[in-house]
Amino acid sequence: MSGIDIGIVFVYLAGILVLGFFLGRHQKTDQDYFLGGRRMKWWLVGPSMVVSDIGALELTGVAGGAYVFGFSLANYDWLACVFPMVVTAFVFIPFYWRARVYTIPEYIGRRYNGVVRTLVALIWGCFMVANLGIFLWVSASTLHVLVGWPRGPSIIVTAVVVGAYTVWGGLRAVIITDAIQYVILVLGSVIILSLAWNEVGGWEGMVATIDTGTPATEYYFNTILPVDSVGPLSWCAVLFGLMLVLGPAYWAGNQAIVQRCLATGSERDAKKSVLFAAFLKLTIPFILVHPSARIRTIDKAACS
Repeated sequence: MSGIDIGIVFVYLAGILVLGFFLGRHQKTDQDYFLGGRRMKWWLVGPSMVVSDIGALELTGVAGGAYVFGFSLANYDWLACVFPMVVTAFVFIPFYWRARVYTIPEYIGRRYNGVVRTLVALIWGCFMVANLGIFLWVSASTLHVLVGWPRGPSIIVTAVVVGAYTVWGGLRAVIITDAIQYVILVLGSVIILSLAWNEVGGWEGMVATIDTGTPATEYYFNTILPVDSVGPLSWCAVLFGLMLVLGPAYWAGNQAIVQRCLATGSERDAKKSVLFAAFLKLTIPFILVHPSARIRTIDKAACS
């Protein structure tokens, strides 16, 4: 990366900090801080939910998995996300919204008791801390490859910037910056997709180049895989593991996800925000999974 590229990164990080400080100036109550005053628009919350799920981890992890296993990685968004999000919108969101709670553990405490509330808070707290560590490490690895920064300082810089605008601006700042980042993510991914598509000569060129004769690539272009396929995404694992168990638990019980929905102005808008996010999720495999296949084609052509 050249000096101008690194300068753009610094300007972007500084702009995020300024935006967080600006948005946090007029917060007066805990509802303003934790739920954006319940004034957030559903069309902002939807992209924020998507970005909270597809950060640096998915940009590298899902893309890397698609590079190896193929198009079945699209099920991480199509089956493991869209169906659970629709269920969350119509089944769980009404209960959360009508209870006027701030957090999922708070709702669980009202439904059961304080002990269950504490256990849920501890479990999700440990999960979020571990997940945050992965996100920071992946972000630092990306900066290390693109910019050449050491991973340790990159983790600190990323944590400070994200922590600062979150603390200063509250949930309102998080949702608005997420929406901005969604636009940047989609535009950047579409550019990569276009360049990779042109490089390999379109769909026909990609299919002709990728060797599907090995066990690892036998079902490379299939989204539904048989039970005995190589890799972790056979149809039974996707259906019973991702779609029916892990997906609903994640989208209906993840505080970082649900809290954004509760920041909207009405129950109807809360449902709309989740359904809009589910619609946006339908497009994610096209900008994450497909470029990986094309990049694999470019790599194979370069090696040969």
